[in-house]
Amino acid sequence: MQIEFLFRVNEEQNHHHARLFQITITQQHITESASQYHHAVNVKRCSLSQTMCSQGGWEYFNGSFYYISSTEKTWQQSRDDCLQKGADLVIINSKEEQDFTRKFKKRLWIGLTDSEREGTWKWVDGTPLTTSYWMSGEPNDVSGEDCVEILNFDSEKSWNDRRCSLPLNWICEMKVRQ
Repeated sequence: MQIEFLFRVNEEQNHHHARLFQITITQQHITESASQYHHAVNVKRCSLSQTMCSQGGWEYFNGSFYYISSTEKTWQQSRDDCLQKGADLVIINSKEEQDFTRKFKKRLWIGLTDSEREGTWKWVDGTPLTTSYWMSGEPNDVSGEDCVEILNFDSEKSWNDRRCSLPLNWICEMKVRQ
């Protein structure tokens, strides 16, 4: 009886070892597949990056491509240009992105406006403004200023409201789908 019990325990132990081995092999296959997938995504991202950057004016940062114009247009003309490129005026979602946009040291239209309702600032995708980087005293709506530019490059607080009809350079953002 004791021998039968030990035999069954040994069989169960062998079964569990075999199952553990199968699980380990499956885990290795999943890890290899994930690694291959991430490699393929990175290759495509690099290929896209080279294509976008070689077209001129585009720069990659933190999951998006950014186009910095070399000409000046009104806010709406700037947005139309971005849309024609498959992008839109930049939506600033973080301090890092704010710092990135300031580094160009140009006055740039961004995708923020209160043209629908005075004082209710919305991004071009319709989301409300939550975190802002207004310069001191801004927004002040002098002469019907309903669009936003990056003006003060040397300070994190660099946004200024400006009349949408005035020409400025602009910055488009194209998010890379993960």
